[in-house]
Amino acid sequence: MACTDIREGMRSFAAAMHLGPHDNEPPYIGHRIRIRLGMPWLDYGDDEYRLRVPAARSWVDVAAHGGPIRVLVLFDPLAPGANQHQTAEHLRDCSQRGAMRWGTTYHI
Repeated sequence: MACTDIREGMRSFAAAMHLGPHDNEPPYIGHRIRIRLGMPWLDYGDDEYRLRVPAARSWVDVAAHGGPIRVLVLFDPLAPGANQHQTAEHLRDCSQRGAMRWGTTYHI
């Protein structure tokens, strides 16, 4: 899959979730986090499928107790095997270029 296909797919995904521009306050996008058997899932509007969210136990605890969850969708793909520093750098770069959308959600 070409990078342009990935970018367009992520833009469509962000639009379907009603995410807002990176330079505005993140909009509330509804209750989209589900925790089932201790595992968080993102409900992105498909009636059949959910997206498993890999998360630390501390994150799951915050979500389960009603804490806000920020959803970020980056348009540019992250390099395979990227470490934490490279991931943070990629996020900053996408944010500076406007190549991301975001929103706030909560666990139901």
